[in-house]
Amino acid sequence: MKLIAGLGNPDKKYLGTRHNAGFMAVESLAGEKGVDFSRHKKLKSMAARLEQAGEPVILLKPQTYMNRSGEAVAAAQRFFDIHPADTLIVYDDAALNFAALRARRGGESAGHNGIKSVIAHCGDGFNRLRLGIANAHLEKQPAEKFVLSRFADEEKDKLPEILQAATQFMETFIEGEDFPADTYRVE
Repeated sequence: MKLIAGLGNPDKKYLGTRHNAGFMAVESLAGEKGVDFSRHKKLKSMAARLEQAGEPVILLKPQTYMNRSGEAVAAAQRFFDIHPADTLIVYDDAALNFAALRARRGGESAGHNGIKSVIAHCGDGFNRLRLGIANAHLEKQPAEKFVLSRFADEEKDKLPEILQAATQFMETFIEGEDFPADTYRVE
C-alpha cells in the first residue's frame, strides 16, 4: 500500500493559494482516477482510495492545517501500516521558481513548516515532490504572506500543465518505478 499526501490548509479562504499546491496536486490525481475524497476523522484528513497496478493507494489531504500536517500523515501511516518509503508528500516550495518540480527521498525541511511537522511525526525517510511557487513578488513581501497569496492570472493558465506533470510523478511513485530524484521545469 502507498500513501500520497498533498499538504495545504483546509478553509475556503485558502482555496487557490500557493500554499495549497499539494492539495491541488492530489485533487488532480483523484480527478484523473475518478475517485472522491471523504472525511476521515481518525486520520484527521480528507482521504480517497484508488487501486493502480494492483496496489492500493491512499490519497490524503490533511485537515490539521499546514503546520500540523505530520499529525495526519502519521495517523494514516499507522492506520494503514504504511512505511515512510511508501509515502510521498507533495507540497509547495518557495525556494523553487514557479513551474519547477523537484523529486527526492529524505532530507531536511528547508524551513517548510509542513515538512517540519511531517519529519517530527514520521521521520525523514519519505519521498517528496516539491512544486515551485516562487516568482518576482516573493522578494517584495514576507514569505508567510506570499505563500498564502493566490496565483497570478498567467500562473493560473499554466497550473493545469504543472498539475499534470505532478500527476505523472505521482503515478511513477505508485508504479514503483525508480523515483526520479531531479528538478524539472514545465515549459
